[in-house]
Amino acid sequence: GNDAAAGTRAAPWKSFARAQTAAAAGDTIYFRGGRYAYTDATSPCASRTASVDGVTLNKSGREGAPIRYVAYEGETPVFDFSGMKIDCRGRGGHVSASWIHLRGLEEMGAPQNNNLNHESWGIWITGSHNVFERLNLHHNMGPGLFIAEGGHNLVLNSDSHRNFDPLTSNGAGESADGFGSHSKAP
Repeated sequence: GNDAAAGTRAAPWKSFARAQTAAAAGDTIYFRGGRYAYTDATSPCASRTASVDGVTLNKSGREGAPIRYVAYEGETPVFDFSGMKIDCRGRGGHVSASWIHLRGLEEMGAPQNNNLNHESWGIWITGSHNVFERLNLHHNMGPGLFIAEGGHNLVLNSDSHRNFDPLTSNGAGESADGFGSHSKAP
């Protein structure tokens, strides 16, 4: 794809960020199968203990009209964050928006490249009223999906596996769960 394209099936966009820019409440964004490799975060590390995102979803839908990000029928889009060259905590995706629906996506490789932090995260959630359906989250250096804040989030028929944190401040393998939640509802 090309982010200067029309965003149609014949002329798709390249990035998640460009799709989010165009999305409005009630829209569905389809991702075609293939590997979406990330080498840069959306911002630089402010410190070695800071957190940065590969993808930031901060544009909300609304009740009855979520913004849907879904796999194209019969295809598997793989968002690979293992190539992010960072020296802080990595979040593959950070969902701070509300009324978002992710379905049929695969996410992998959120990095943790130093031992100053407990873990990194595949998907970090701070928004509310979101649905995470049929996700395949794996090989992250921390939990595949972690609900940190917000409320009324639904995780449905999703898998999180082979996550391991070899570089962590509390000992190798101590913080890479499949799913986690330390949520404080708004």
